[in-house]
Amino acid sequence: MAQAVNADETCAPPEQEQDKYKQLRTLSLELRGHPPSAEEYAELEQHDGVPEAWLDEWLGSESFAERTVRWHKSLLWNNVTGENLFNANSSMRITNGLYWRSGRIATDSRGRNISCLNQPAEFDDDGEPVMWPQEDGTMREGFVRVAPYWNLDTTIKVCALDARDRLISASGTPCGERTTLTDPSCGCGPNLRFCATGTQRRDILEAMGEQIDHMVRDMILEGKSYETLFTDRYAKINGPLSYYWRYQTGVSATVVNRPVPMNTDLFPDLRFDQQDEWVAVDHGEHHAGILTSAGYLLRFQTDRARANQFYTNFLCQPFQPPPNGIQTNEEAAKEEPDLQQRDGCKYCHGLLEPAAAHWGRWPERGAGYLSQSTYPAYSEQCESCAKTGLRCSSACSSYYVRDIDDDRMESYAGYLSSYLWLSDKHRPNVEQGPKLLARSGFADGRLSKCIARQSAEHLLGRELTSSEQDELLPQLTRAFASSDYNYAELVRAIVTSPAFRRVR
Repeated sequence: MAQAVNADETCAPPEQEQDKYKQLRTLSLELRGHPPSAEEYAELEQHDGVPEAWLDEWLGSESFAERTVRWHKSLLWNNVTGENLFNANSSMRITNGLYWRSGRIATDSRGRNISCLNQPAEFDDDGEPVMWPQEDGTMREGFVRVAPYWNLDTTIKVCALDARDRLISASGTPCGERTTLTDPSCGCGPNLRFCATGTQRRDILEAMGEQIDHMVRDMILEGKSYETLFTDRYAKINGPLSYYWRYQTGVSATVVNRPVPMNTDLFPDLRFDQQDEWVAVDHGEHHAGILTSAGYLLRFQTDRARANQFYTNFLCQPFQPPPNGIQTNEEAAKEEPDLQQRDGCKYCHGLLEPAAAHWGRWPERGAGYLSQSTYPAYSEQCESCAKTGLRCSSACSSYYVRDIDDDRMESYAGYLSSYLWLSDKHRPNVEQGPKLLARSGFADGRLSKCIARQSAEHLLGRELTSSEQDELLPQLTRAFASSDYNYAELVRAIVTSPAFRRVR
């Protein structure tokens, strides 16, 4: 059939709404993830459409919660299993059934990067493993049997040097710290608590991602406000997470500050192997739901990346240059250290820098927390070392403005790095954290409008038309807000809209 000359200029005929049987199938697939049963089709014969009671049941079901979790994974990217969680010197290898630490520890103790002998260890009068000379020039000890923390009901063969369970080294320093991992008198601690194989590392990292899933799932099943995703101080932990935060942060390769960002005394008594046992614990007033969870902080390791992900997926404000590009004065840009003012950068960074400051008390490249009591906003000691060139402490070097590369930086010397170039009106962002950012998004309607739009486009399988943005989107946003940001009610408004009834 020939196409009309003006086909592109004519309005398409209105799409017909689905009949009740297609509507049932579409709703079931979107809300539950599977087609309706034959019994549901038969019962539908008695109704004009899908009954409201069915929607009520489905929107409160575990199936809908799992669908919501799955969609939020696309927003949060909460898979951190690729992270290097443990220091190399706390990693254990398995050779011929023997567990041992390779690298410098083995080389210094045995003369080569090699495991112990596959025979029971012997000990001298001081309780130290006897080292036997070998034909290859190495000195090697035997093994001892240890019940590892990841399975206390069994024992494994561990090289005697690595199986040492003392908590304090011979020199009086704590074992189980990055700085003492190579101390020849320290081993892996009681039940090998300071060490891990790849299996335990993955268990912990998977739990960090799953913790976010539990926040989303509980929001649905417990009828919580969507706002709690970004403000709740409670989060669930399982056995691997509980064990990691209590015993293993000292040997972590990521930045985890002491004290750890929650009170581990409040943690339940969970064994490491209780991976499926999840218990809600108080993470402290500073905790901001998913935005300060280990899974989010490790997935987005700079403050700018954390802010960018939130702005892009929860405020629908991606940091992008204008379509016609940005005109820059390169010479002027070279002289301006402040990205909020630098020509060519300020278009994005004028907003991004204050937004990133909300994570100013969460170290980059890690999952710690800089408490105000331990890390004040300003440190006279850090200012002094920055201006005099004297040796700075580890805290000053890591978290405070130290290197004065420009005269305009001098007024920031001694302040936390997150304060650099911040104006007075943006300084509260650091202390109030991501909660302030999220609450601002709800207060001005950006966050609720963005989630309404993202959810509608997800369920419709397409972008909203211009007319839908003008008419449907405001209706969905109001429905979301009037329900105290109940996500299930937002979805109900979407799937009962005429636009959804036309979905194929």
